[in-house]
Amino acid sequence: MYSTARVTNEAVFPAQLEDVKAAIRYLKAHSERYGIDPERFGVMGESAGGHLTVMTALTGGHKEFDKGDYLEYSSAVQAACPWYPVVDLTTMPGMDNEAEAALTWETMFLGKNVYNFKKDAMKLSPLHYVTKTAPPFLIIHGNDDKCVPFEQGVRLHDALEEAGCDVTLLEVDGADHADLRFFQKEIWDNMIAFFKEKLSND
Repeated sequence: MYSTARVTNEAVFPAQLEDVKAAIRYLKAHSERYGIDPERFGVMGESAGGHLTVMTALTGGHKEFDKGDYLEYSSAVQAACPWYPVVDLTTMPGMDNEAEAALTWETMFLGKNVYNFKKDAMKLSPLHYVTKTAPPFLIIHGNDDKCVPFEQGVRLHDALEEAGCDVTLLEVDGADHADLRFFQKEIWDNMIAFFKEKLSND
């Protein structure tokens, strides 16, 4: 299923994460209607959606992000597949210059200039939430990404691996951000196999 969240010109963080978690709780509350298993949830998203995918997967136990209805249900998920996600807002291009940082989506997302509020920005950064309890991850990232540096995906992979988590980084050679190379059958087969394995009944 596809979920949308408030964008940065509508609300600052954590509104977007709250929206995703609310959608997950709704689906779990109505699992019989939709014919889904509430104990086997996977999330996937690209770019900004990749960031929310990682945040959703890593904050299953953070009740401060659960707002709204169906709070008796958990927003935790059992597998995550982010595509070229931002995982550390403070090290994205432009963050070492106050004037440049002021014009970025990261600053809009935070609601104040990331350059001046790096500690606050880390609360929006998935790396801040990595623990050994993270669900399995398949990270997909192009090594020629000019928008979200490939290093971001590598850092997430390394942090999860260091924590002892189940993680795989699928490097797409020569791919830029949202490149057509991501729509190769091999990549989609990898993604489908990942979710089938991690969300299996076995």
